[in-house]
Amino acid sequence: MLVVAVGIMLTVVVAHTLLAQNQVRLDRLESRIAAEETRYDSLRLANGQLSSPARITARAAQLGLALPTEPPVAVPVVGDVPRRGSTGSNLSGWAEVKGHLTATP
Repeated sequence: MLVVAVGIMLTVVVAHTLLAQNQVRLDRLESRIAAEETRYDSLRLANGQLSSPARITARAAQLGLALPTEPPVAVPVVGDVPRRGSTGSNLSGWAEVKGHLTATP
């Protein structure tokens, strides 16, 4: 009878120890999740600020870019324009053109 009681007590102690260890792990994970959520929110705010139209317009002006004074002009394409999804003959001389291309502008 005493052996059974000691065995039950050891089982309860081991179960309690495992629960405590798992609770410590959960607490660590919850703190990491909170830190990453804070980081996500700050990065989302930074992304919103960087992609605002006012900032992009101001940065473009700093770089010397401006809105066009005239509307865009359509440029005629020589030859037949291939339909979407079809293979056109416009790329038949790609090997000849590729020889003129360089890695740097």
